[in-house]
Amino acid sequence: MFDKSIAKKSSLPFKSINNNSLFKFISINKCLFKFISINNKGLFKFISIDNKGQLSLEYILSAMMVILLITLLSVPILSLTIDYSNDVINSISTKNELSKITDSIDFCYYSGKGSKKVVLLDFNQDFSVRFTNNGQKGIAYADLELSDNNHKEISSEYDYIGLNTNIQFSKGFNKILVEWDEDTGLIRLSKLN
Repeated sequence: MFDKSIAKKSSLPFKSINNNSLFKFISINKCLFKFISINNKGLFKFISIDNKGQLSLEYILSAMMVILLITLLSVPILSLTIDYSNDVINSISTKNELSKITDSIDFCYYSGKGSKKVVLLDFNQDFSVRFTNNGQKGIAYADLELSDNNHKEISSEYDYIGLNTNIQFSKGFNKILVEWDEDTGLIRLSKLN
């Protein structure tokens, strides 16, 4: 089968090969090839990414990008919404507390000279209330600071027109006394500690 004369004439590094050594060389190569092909499928699978793995990785990355985009867009919108809703809550709360004061003024006005009423108020921020009149009705004005540093004037009317004063209220609980003084004949407001 194998001609030794060809091996002698050729430039191969071996001079003579018998059938046994050639068979061993081929079988070693076949075993090595099988080992590499088995290991590529099993042990070293993470080195070669098949199409399914690449596709799922792309889905995960694109989903993460979408979630990141939604988060980046929704956080500022939520922040604005929270600020506006806090402004509305503060406005309503201030209007209610201002109505307590004007209702107390009306109570003393209708009850007559010598009447008194103590009012407990709870404000969310510091501000002053200005009491004035328009000739027909008394009006209480509160200047409320909003979250965007603008100011909103909140007003409430009452029937007594003889009250012209300013009262500074602090954040938290405040107690005021509304009384119709018998000596002066005027309704007075005073802060209590």
